[in-house]
Amino acid sequence: MNHLRLDLPNLRHGDEIHAQVRAERGGHVIEDWSQTLIISVSRRLLVDNLSVDDNGFLPPLDFTAIILSPSSVRLEWTPNNPNIFVKILKLFSGLHYIINVKQLTSKTGEPLFQRQIKVVANNFALGNLKPGEHYEMTIRTALSPEQMSDTAAIVEITMPKDDEYFEVGNLVISSHFQSSGQGIVNLTWDVPPHIQRKIKSYDVEYKEMNDNNWQKLQFIGQIPSATLKNLKSGTEYLLKIKTTLHGDVSTESGHFKFRTPEVLMNPINKVDVIYTNEMDSVRLHWVLEPSIIAINEVFGYDVYLTEDKDLPESQWKYLYSSENSVSVNALKSGTTYYIKINVRKTDGTVVRSTVYYTDRQELPLQQWNRMDIYNADQVISSKNFYHLGHDHPQPRIVRGLGD
Repeated sequence: MNHLRLDLPNLRHGDEIHAQVRAERGGHVIEDWSQTLIISVSRRLLVDNLSVDDNGFLPPLDFTAIILSPSSVRLEWTPNNPNIFVKILKLFSGLHYIINVKQLTSKTGEPLFQRQIKVVANNFALGNLKPGEHYEMTIRTALSPEQMSDTAAIVEITMPKDDEYFEVGNLVISSHFQSSGQGIVNLTWDVPPHIQRKIKSYDVEYKEMNDNNWQKLQFIGQIPSATLKNLKSGTEYLLKIKTTLHGDVSTESGHFKFRTPEVLMNPINKVDVIYTNEMDSVRLHWVLEPSIIAINEVFGYDVYLTEDKDLPESQWKYLYSSENSVSVNALKSGTTYYIKINVRKTDGTVVRSTVYYTDRQELPLQQWNRMDIYNADQVISSKNFYHLGHDHPQPRIVRGLGD
């Protein structure tokens, strides 16, 4: 027999087994002890298709230190994967975090500060630190002093001196979004004048509220402002600002929450009025905005027409068209008509229009009138105004009906 099965139910992840073999025959040694065979035990669990150590301990990855004062910080973190962490909690009671704080420098020559902290929550305020000194903080997930994650999340931070600490204040957020849903967000904030000349750079980090993917931009210089260009309309964001001074002393703000404005999409790019040989008839033809709605998404169009825009929609003349044009008959000479066109999609939803209009073509777009179409009291074309589907640089003219 040249094999042996060992039943060792108490083995844990990370344990080692040392084994040696000696050959005997008839009570006599025919081959002495072999070299030691070292077997490392690796036991894994499969949780939501993610393989983890059998102790289930993954250190948090979003481990940050936010300076509260020259001598205090707030440590914050989230589980590596919140959904998996909840399931692990059900498997192991008493799960907690172990934070080790180590002072790395001492300008005064005093003994270096060290401390170990046990925390159940996902944040902790740490005080009694020394201004101007450098610290290292590590965090591990643990069940007991003997059972904790093999790896740790780590953050290093230099505490600001008393004359270096400040708070980002008076954050002003302004935005401009096009009807395509894309736009920019401008940020400005205040810093004390005596600090501004010491600033080396700003790091602005932001993410959607339900997303853990932080986007980061760095701005070199002393001007407390930033421009974000890839945000979506109607979305809530979380923002934080890190300020780095010359000498690489950094101060990070708390989290700011803001929401970008909701922008109504305008599906109509252009409307043309085509006059026919018949005096009381015209043909309307329109072009969709392809960035908002595709032709294969369109089921049809609801066209409404009236002489009196104050009438309820039920009293407007209604025309249905399966194509992007329709003929309008029995029009009165010398009369202004108001029309609106809604796009009926194949999924049953109706997309209404937002337009910009003016009677002075030379005005910049910012001075044009804006109209969001919600009900029959609003129109998307009328006599002799310039019509713009959305933020195009050049307006398009739509003539009034019955000129």
